[in-house]
Amino acid sequence: MVNIAGNDITIIMTIVTIFVLVGTILPFVNSDFSQTSTGTYDVDGFERDIGQELDSEGIEDVDDVSPVKVILSVLSMFFWTFGALPFWLDLIFLIMRIELIITIARNVWIGGGG
Repeated sequence: MVNIAGNDITIIMTIVTIFVLVGTILPFVNSDFSQTSTGTYDVDGFERDIGQELDSEGIEDVDDVSPVKVILSVLSMFFWTFGALPFWLDLIFLIMRIELIITIARNVWIGGGG
């Protein structure tokens, strides 16, 4: 029988990679969309910002995203995103979190799972 999912290390690394990638990109997306406290997005403001000039290096000036926010965002992906993602997407990530916990626990307590 062929194991399609791969071994435990592949499962763990895939989930961790997804969490790190989404956690790294999420502060920039939320900054561009200017998410308000009500959970709605300011799409008109985003469209206005698209037309702004780039700075001298050709990179947009993102003032409200800091390395600390990116690190906290990556760390929060492993627990709960506290409203940074839509609820339905956070539920999908919850399933991935549970799978990650079960896989790590299986390797620690039982000694591996192939």
